[in-house]
Amino acid sequence: MYTNQDDLPGGYHAHSDAPVIHLFAGPYVTVGAQRQEVPEGSKQLLAFVALRRRRVERRQAAGTLWPFGNEERASGNLRSALWRLRRAGINVLIADNGSLGLRAHVIVDLHLIDQWATRLIQGTASGRDLVISSSVFDALDLLPGTRANKAAYSPCFGGAEHVPNRPRPLR
Repeated sequence: MYTNQDDLPGGYHAHSDAPVIHLFAGPYVTVGAQRQEVPEGSKQLLAFVALRRRRVERRQAAGTLWPFGNEERASGNLRSALWRLRRAGINVLIADNGSLGLRAHVIVDLHLIDQWATRLIQGTASGRDLVISSSVFDALDLLPGTRANKAAYSPCFGGAEHVPNRPRPLR
């Protein structure tokens, strides 16, 4: 869905070199323009931790992700998943003996979407929140009836400079 940080809602630029965990169409991680593929055995762990906005007890993560088998086996699977992430050069989690969580300044695309949607719903969206990035504009083709109207909304197709500043009220 989003190929780089410039495509994230609101044109997020605050930490351009900060790692971004992409849960949409992923999971994968980007740092700047570099995409890092998450090892298969670590995807569920990364998504589990990224969906939470706080640290998670290791026992809870292991028991949730590997519920079949005993606690020792689940703990071993957790250690293996963490090792695979480190081996792949994906350094977005911090783990100690009792818990794990995201490192400081790690961005999660889902959290950005949540913040963006909240601003739209509350009517506090900025002009930047309402601009459709040209690199993701083709996603509108997925919606029925938008192909013909694409030119009306996109500067790259000769249309308006940006989507109107005021979101329409929901009915």
